Amino acid sequence: MSNRLEIPIPPDTMPLLHDAMCTIICTMLKLTGTMRKLEVTYDTERKLRKVIIEADENTVKRFLDRLDAFFGTEKLKPSSHISIEHWKYGLDTNGKKAYLYMGSDKLKVPSAVRKRFMAIVSKQRYLFARGAKFIARREEKIERGIPKPKSGHLDIGVDGGIAQMFIRALSKYFSYSLPLVHQRERVTVFVLLGNVPQQLSIIDSIVSYLYEVDERGLTIRLSPTIRSVLIPHNVAHLLVETPDIAYYNLLFKVLHDYSKGTVDVRNWPPIRIYVYPGESLSEEKTILSYLDITYHEYINISEALKAMEQRYGVSVSKIANVVNMSIGKLCEIIAEAAGRRLEEILLAMEVIMPSFRIFLNDLVCGKLNREALYSITRMLAGYERVDKRFSEVARILLAML
Repeated sequence: MSNRLEIPIPPDTMPLLHDAMCTIICTMLKLTGTMRKLEVTYDTERKLRKVIIEADENTVKRFLDRLDAFFGTEKLKPSSHISIEHWKYGLDTNGKKAYLYMGSDKLKVPSAVRKRFMAIVSKQRYLFARGAKFIARREEKIERGIPKPKSGHLDIGVDGGIAQMFIRALSKYFSYSLPLVHQRERVTVFVLLGNVPQQLSIIDSIVSYLYEVDERGLTIRLSPTIRSVLIPHNVAHLLVETPDIAYYNLLFKVLHDYSKGTVDVRNWPPIRIYVYPGESLSEEKTILSYLDITYHEYINISEALKAMEQRYGVSVSKIANVVNMSIGKLCEIIAEAAGRRLEEILLAMEVIMPSFRIFLNDLVCGKLNREALYSITRMLAGYERVDKRFSEVARILLAML
């Protein structure tokens, strides 16, 4: 057993795999503890970013053992091919196709694992239109009525243990399947980290804040507190219909805790949230919404809110509480409605939300838009006939003044 481990990070043209690997590494580092060296750099030979870990042999072994325990099976162990020597990313000799080999240059996996892993790959095909330079070179040929890639495509090879690791991460630990209240359909929410910090204290801070990691029970889940803010009352409606409001709700929660000194967000990695239709490993490619929260936003918005506090006398923590409470109450109204009343409530939301979004957008810019606030509260009061709790939301918002 070596005292050095080099773990590759998939390219950001495969964002789900990239962010899943960053999150896997961070959660396992939190469990493993002290390292002599932790560095993120670029491997010029393998054409991938990598995380370099140096520690005594027992610590490295503990990291790999935990990786297998959480993300592997008895036969499929990610530790056997997690080292960068088994990975490579690049172009073929004629430059027409890209390849990404993750532990193997073939799809060396059992058929059931292969199907689930390729569903993850499919989810990333339309994400952000990344890799656009290959689209112009894309060619296919027809063999027996089936299109076969000729150029402009990405060839993927993966070892079974690595495929199993990504499947476990994205179907069990870092994803949440939720119903849409006004439909029979479901959506899946992925909550991931977009980078690996080079300080264990920062890793411990962000992982402890977002997730609950149970080493004995071998479970990882989103913190109930964060889940209640991101998905209040398990209502996915806002994440799908108005993702910016879900974004503001989480952002203000983090800012509240930062203002109270309970968490230090400086140098946190990005928090990335993906929302897809269907179950976690369905082959649905169309993403419904994507949120990317960086520490620059925390700092910039925190400064804007401090300036607003000096101007209007409203503290950052009070603003955050009002935003969280009002959004939570709106989700409660949706969650407890049914039938015709639900339809009326959703119609009311369609009228209220545009003004609410303008108001929140002004808040993060450091402006307390009283005109927008009064407009929203009048709308809310007008819908008291649909549900009396709309007036409660109005009272919560007016407490900001």
